[in-house]
Amino acid sequence: MEMDAKPFRVRRYTLFAVVILLFGIVLVALSRIPYPYVSQLLLPRTPTFPPETYAARYERLTLASLLAGLFLLVTAATLWLGRNRLPARLSRFAGRFTASYRLFRADLGREIKETIADRHALAWLALLSLAGIVGRIWFLNQPMRYDEAHTYLEFVLSGIDRLFYYPVANNHIAHTLLVYLSTSIFGGDLWAIRLPAFLAGILLMPVTYLCARTVFDRSSGLIASGLVAGSPYLVLYATNARGYSGMALLTIALVPLCLYFVRKESIFAGFLIALLAAVGLYTLPVMLFPLAMLLIWIFFVAFQAGGMAKTLRLVRLLGWVFLTCAIVTLVLYTPVVITTGMPSIGVNVGRPWDELVQLWSNAPPEIWMRYHRDIPGLVQASLGGFVLIGILYLWRANRQAFLLIPAALLASGLIMVAMRTVPFQRTWIFFLPLGACLADAGVTALTRFLAGRTRAILAGALGLLFALGISYRIISIDAVPNYPDTGTFPGAAEVALALEPHVTEEDWVLARKNLPLRYYFLRLGMPLEAFYGGGDGDIYVVVQTPRERFEEVTGRYDLQLDEDDFVVQELPSTLLYLPRAPGD
Repeated sequence: MEMDAKPFRVRRYTLFAVVILLFGIVLVALSRIPYPYVSQLLLPRTPTFPPETYAARYERLTLASLLAGLFLLVTAATLWLGRNRLPARLSRFAGRFTASYRLFRADLGREIKETIADRHALAWLALLSLAGIVGRIWFLNQPMRYDEAHTYLEFVLSGIDRLFYYPVANNHIAHTLLVYLSTSIFGGDLWAIRLPAFLAGILLMPVTYLCARTVFDRSSGLIASGLVAGSPYLVLYATNARGYSGMALLTIALVPLCLYFVRKESIFAGFLIALLAAVGLYTLPVMLFPLAMLLIWIFFVAFQAGGMAKTLRLVRLLGWVFLTCAIVTLVLYTPVVITTGMPSIGVNVGRPWDELVQLWSNAPPEIWMRYHRDIPGLVQASLGGFVLIGILYLWRANRQAFLLIPAALLASGLIMVAMRTVPFQRTWIFFLPLGACLADAGVTALTRFLAGRTRAILAGALGLLFALGISYRIISIDAVPNYPDTGTFPGAAEVALALEPHVTEEDWVLARKNLPLRYYFLRLGMPLEAFYGGGDGDIYVVVQTPRERFEEVTGRYDLQLDEDDFVVQELPSTLLYLPRAPGD
């Protein structure tokens, strides 16, 4: 058996090198196909695009194919030249990877068994999650918002190639692909469009619980899960078809994984980190902020746990993690670059320093107030106090978890200074579950004198009280649909229903930021051509009150319209101007 094993590995290694070589040759050959032959395949797909667009795509496609082919040829040559040494090294690496996978699986299984064994905490977690699910289901069919309507209409419904079209940062590609899958199966109802964000919002509750237990304190987690369950801001983005719930989920899942990576120096954990980081970057380029935080935290924890020796060992492992993440991200973004060119990361960079300083100084209180809307002031003050106590407690009792705080401040500060930018407030959504863990640690510190079972009951009761209380509050006042985040058009459904008997393809509907209205037109089978004008039919004007006026909506068009020529129909938050019938 010993004699047969080595030749078999050599044959497998040689076959792998030959396959890589053949793929490289094929890609280089494909890069030389003339444009007229390629255009016959590309142009009929979306005839609304001008030929110049496809010519540019052809150039990017051939360049990507050539570069990928040359890379594979170099890889094949390297494998062949190193055939006397590389097989043994690859075999050792495969052995280490397999061993780290088995250890990770055993440790994960043990953690799951311990979590399941604590049935009282599990029952509380189920109640907390149920409260959060009810709140999210209640708002799942809130009126369509502008950004999610843009994603659905412009990317999901417009052909396969549009899924990877990235003219603006609105297209959260990994999330868009999930929306495409969901709506392909369940149709274009609001709940189906929001299903990926909704599921991420639900998973965020138990994953936050596990993160708090494994990273912050073994006896914590229930309060953190309750805070996540009731958070109005997290409810908003769990019912808003954007990628931010996914980013928060990936971040809170990466925290314990990064800590395990440091403690065990696990190759397999590093591989998982690379994959999750790539998926996060594929969802939102601003995933760079939590990833930078976690990278700095890894260095902090490594040095705190094992000094310079451990830090240097992890630097070598992180090199492989970074390379894997970069390759996967590059592969994922290749269709995007071919389709669109280099994508934008969606932040305003290069602002003047005086403006930046002013914005940075105003940002923390503004973010706190937006993230805690409709939470009573006394509860907000208590949460802030628990967070401060949690920070002090972690400094003394769990230095590794505490180091997340300076890592977050340093990473965010360095990126914002380097890019001279102020990200959207929703960029920091990943801090909410981490802040919930800090508040949980604060309550844990204050209740240390209680017995374990009593402490768990108190934590579960407090978490459930928050989740139920805040969920009831935001449901009773219908708060979430009124949040202006990502653009709103509250009366769009009513406007579409009112116009359904009247509008034809020849008519013209004038409405600002009308993508939510277009969505409801589509659902009712009404002609979208009415938004582009050019026909000889009637003109309808939609004014969203109180933020718009008739002159503001019609002033964009040189039509010389007069309000007296219309009959006004009042709808919720909207004035609908209908053309007067002759003789009125």
